Amino acid sequence: MVMTVGLASSRRFRCVSALLLPSICTSRGRLSVLLMASSLLLGRGPLGNTVVNVEEVSRCLSCSADQSVAQSTLLRRPFDAMIAHLNATIDRLQQVTLNVTDSFRSFDDTLAQVETDVNNGRTQLMGTQRVSTHTHTHRTTDE
Repeated sequence: MVMTVGLASSRRFRCVSALLLPSICTSRGRLSVLLMASSLLLGRGPLGNTVVNVEEVSRCLSCSADQSVAQSTLLRRPFDAMIAHLNATIDRLQQVTLNVTDSFRSFDDTLAQVETDVNNGRTQLMGTQRVSTHTHTHRTTDE
């Protein structure tokens, strides 16, 4: 179609076409036509198809990586909530443990005072006037 319009409308096109015909018949001309035909066939055939396939594989791999990141984030959410809940529970247990420890210290101090008072009372009952004014503060587990 292009050739017909070119030959009909342009004098220059007709001139170039007339000069190309004899050169195609030479060995270089045949080689040029063969190379041009081969490049057109390869460019639009297997080579073009390979380029399209490489682009599609690249797009698929990118999509796959994005999907993996999204799925990992979704799968991690319940575990993050569970960890936060466990950390809150551990904090509450530590606070309760401190409260119980403080209560036992106070109870231990009271028992030490009672022990001192009992010893003082026993000493007084036995007729000795020696009374200890020592108040026991905190007993450690080493005593």
